[in-house]
Amino acid sequence: MKMKRTWRFSVLAALCVSAPGLAEAFKCPVLIQDAKTVLNAAKGPTAAGARRFMEEARALIDDARAVHQAAKSADDHNLAMAKARAARVTAERARALGK
Repeated sequence: MKMKRTWRFSVLAALCVSAPGLAEAFKCPVLIQDAKTVLNAAKGPTAAGARRFMEEARALIDDARAVHQAAKSADDHNLAMAKARAARVTAERARALGK
């Protein structure tokens, strides 16, 4: 009886430890989509400086998507999320310059 409880506790502990890594994999597409949404909002008649930021944001979004699809570890997903966040900030800058 006690061994069964210990085994259950071990399985539960292992799941709790691995769950954050699994959750990171699902954040990447959300952040990438968020960056794309902000980038699409920046489209329209824009200044030359804004176009440069839009191109940079597009490149970062493509990089984030590629890193996410090829990810093999939590570090890879963290890199994809960092690139997606940087793309969002860059797209926001383009939108601000385009106004």
